[in-house]
Amino acid sequence: MQLHPVSDSSPAAKWTETEIEMLRLAVRRFGDDLNNISSVIKERT
Repeated sequence: MQLHPVSDSSPAAKWTETEIEMLRLAVRRFGDDLNNISSVIKERT
């Protein structure tokens, strides 16, 4: 899985490098369990 910040979206919608890394770690830990991933990444919906 590759995640990249989107440069053409509004600034409020951009993911920071820190958020992307947190998501990567959560996906490694929880696989595709979105409930557990969302418990780690609370700032995004």
